[in-house]
Amino acid sequence: MAGTEKSGKSAVESGIRDPGKTSPIVVEKFLKGVSFPASKRDLIQQARNNNAPDTVMQLLNKIADGKYNGTTDVAKETAAVK
Repeated sequence: MAGTEKSGKSAVESGIRDPGKTSPIVVEKFLKGVSFPASKRDLIQQARNNNAPDTVMQLLNKIADGKYNGTTDVAKETAAVK
């Protein structure tokens, strides 16, 4: 029965391993400590500092250049590039 249950942790782990399943929640986890507004470059640097996996880094590299006012802006942009 445990195999059919989905926990938040397993969903996050899935997003870390599969770029197609990388959710805004997963990305946000690796942006902890970023000061908004932030540029794409700032987001990538903070994710790198937080040891983000390749899937998160790939997704952040695909977002548009510009300023992001908060995690909501980042979430909208990452959802648009999938």
